[in-house]
Amino acid sequence: MLRQLTDYLWMQGNAGFGRFGPGPHRFFSTVTRKELDCANKRARLLAFTEFSHHMGTGRPAEGSVDQSQWLPIEPASINEGLWKVACSHH
Repeated sequence: MLRQLTDYLWMQGNAGFGRFGPGPHRFFSTVTRKELDCANKRARLLAFTEFSHHMGTGRPAEGSVDQSQWLPIEPASINEGLWKVACSHH
């Protein structure tokens, strides 16, 4: 299992859809927890938290994920870079 911090230069998210939609949700950084399957070259998202400020600070908002969904590691992706580092000893 590993943690990944993504810090954005510009604010991400949406401003909501009026009084009948979700409220404003804007964030500058995200921390994700992932599990990598080295043998089968795949990954799954275990959890993520979005933060209102940079570098995983500010007001947190946890997201909901389907932990059963494994996805193949795509070439030239961030997940491939993480897979190469984490699985290089196997």
